[in-house]
Amino acid sequence: AVYPNVQAADAVELTADDFRHLQQDEFLNDSIIDLWLLRLKNKMTPQDKARFYLFNSFFFNKLKVDADQGMTSAEMHEGV
Repeated sequence: AVYPNVQAADAVELTADDFRHLQQDEFLNDSIIDLWLLRLKNKMTPQDKARFYLFNSFFFNKLKVDADQGMTSAEMHEGV
């Protein structure tokens, strides 16, 4: 399953294994969290969108990898 659709730049793809993480006593995974954040973002009012920015769960990993590769702060901002 893909939300909101396959053509969306910020689409989240869910597999059958991802749905398993919705069962009781299971931990949520990154895809489930990203789906919830995207749905939340899509329901936000324009005023809320101006006040808040939601990062997906892979943002910190991407930031850390870029920093580890010796990228400057300005170079990292270009990729965000």
